[in-house]
Amino acid sequence: MANETQGTAFYGVATVGERGQIVIPAEARRAYGIEPGEKLMILSHPSGRALLLARVSDFLHMIDQVQELIASVTQAAAAEPPKGDDR
Repeated sequence: MANETQGTAFYGVATVGERGQIVIPAEARRAYGIEPGEKLMILSHPSGRALLLARVSDFLHMIDQVQELIASVTQAAAAEPPKGDDR
């Protein structure tokens, strides 16, 4: 059973098998809607002391959103009149 505290949850412990495989606990799969065959990215936490899982489709969606934001900022910056020298 998950122990939820301020948006975090503990779903249990996984053991790494001989082939490097782990099983994501069923409760975690249900909570995050992870289906068999779904592609997950495995990322290193910036500290180098943890691994993070991210659904590939969600990561690609996030990249699309960032690209849209960059385009809107670029467009707004191009439309802004140049700043004059106040000297």
